[in-house]
Amino acid sequence: MSQQLVWPVYVENDVCEKFWNRNECVLDGEILITQQMCKTDRKTQVIKERTYTLSGKGILCYQKKSLIRWLLLTYKMSVKLIDLKIQSKDQDLVKVIRLKRNSQVQAYIWNADFQQTFTFFKRLTAFCICQNFEQLYTIQDLMGKGGYSKVYKLCPLNKQQFQQQYYAGKVYNKNELAQKKNLGQLSQLVKAECEIMKQVNSPFILTLYEIIQLDEQLILITELLRSGSLYKLLREKVRIQESEAKQLWVYKQYIRYVHRDIKLENILMDKDQIKIIDFGFAELINREVLTSGQGTVGYMAPEIFNNQPFTEQGDVFSLGVVYYLLLTGKPPFKGLNQENIVRANKKCDIDFSEYCFVNVSQKTIQLIKGMLQKNPKQRTSLNEVIQNLKSQNLLLDTIYRSISVDGSQLTKQGLRSLYLQSQCSQDSPRIQQKQSKLLNVTQTLDKYAIKASSFRPSLQDLSRYSFDSCDLEDNTLPLFVLEFLQISKLTMNSTKFP
Repeated sequence: MSQQLVWPVYVENDVCEKFWNRNECVLDGEILITQQMCKTDRKTQVIKERTYTLSGKGILCYQKKSLIRWLLLTYKMSVKLIDLKIQSKDQDLVKVIRLKRNSQVQAYIWNADFQQTFTFFKRLTAFCICQNFEQLYTIQDLMGKGGYSKVYKLCPLNKQQFQQQYYAGKVYNKNELAQKKNLGQLSQLVKAECEIMKQVNSPFILTLYEIIQLDEQLILITELLRSGSLYKLLREKVRIQESEAKQLWVYKQYIRYVHRDIKLENILMDKDQIKIIDFGFAELINREVLTSGQGTVGYMAPEIFNNQPFTEQGDVFSLGVVYYLLLTGKPPFKGLNQENIVRANKKCDIDFSEYCFVNVSQKTIQLIKGMLQKNPKQRTSLNEVIQNLKSQNLLLDTIYRSISVDGSQLTKQGLRSLYLQSQCSQDSPRIQQKQSKLLNVTQTLDKYAIKASSFRPSLQDLSRYSFDSCDLEDNTLPLFVLEFLQISKLTMNSTKFP
């Protein structure tokens, strides 16, 4: 039975009785904008002038005598450009910024010069839920479709100096979503993905600029990547331009989360940089054992199918599958239908013959074989992968050797963007019934050139750990995972696709 869609996804629900906080506030860090503005509220409608300052951390404040009034902007608040009737001799309706904490607590600010009002408004939209679209962007092209959303190329109106030339808009339509099945916790998953994209400052994570919540649509404004996913590039047999391998190890910070749905469709390309997408489901979990079995069929660690504890070794397995695909051009688990792929994934009988790996060194093959061990206890540890990747010989073998990758081998039957809905044994009636439903969904999604986004990956907070000081007995997954994918991508730089 399909669950009822929660809409709107974002609502103003900040618990407060007054708009401004009056306790002490330290304004540090980058200052985005400081501007003289008029202010009023819904009750008194008394107009006052204040100098407002917005910090890079989302703190909006103004000074009243020796005291500072402030608030921390969050996604629990909304911002909207509206026409407001001001009690004034000179004017009737004025374009103002409405900042809303909840249904009872809101404020209005503006400048006599609308351009200054608009510039201040655009700065605020980076921290609150925006409720305008037509005044901000024009739609250029439809870039792709998924099972739950469509992605459009957007051009900003009244472009500010700090804005990009173009953006991507991921649009969730209320009416279309209401017709879908197996929605589950869609709103929570979208929120979780947005939260991660906002929190993680990394060149490997797709940048989220704004969240726009309208009556009928939810729109995520992100950076525009023109190259597409690794899956799309391999399918189209595109030759990726060469870049220098020395860029691989010039990273000084590490992302705080582990992505448990690493696959070709979730790795986008932007020139010589990879971008990870679909951080759909974040949870607070024990670092030793991840209790919920999430993943994509064909990329999942075999232990998940047997309802065994899912440890960080599951990510090693998924990375091994990605690397296998990039080096061979073929999926390690094949089948004519979803059920066969599940069975092959669970059995984990993989072809490592020289016929499969053409012009690939034995050292590289052994690394992949270790990453794809069925038994997680026998699988190559994360730190062993680190040491292998730091080996100069392996890097040279991996990056510079010419490898014949046939993108046409990446067929629909081998790479389906569908999630298992259970950790139960695939032989049980329950899992068989769910697999049948998944197959029906697959046939529908196969009509589209771009696969549906997955909403069930899981992440783990790793902010406590660093790459340089990691203990060999303490398996963590910091930024090296993304470096590993970067290596995989650079592997194809010297490849001429057939």
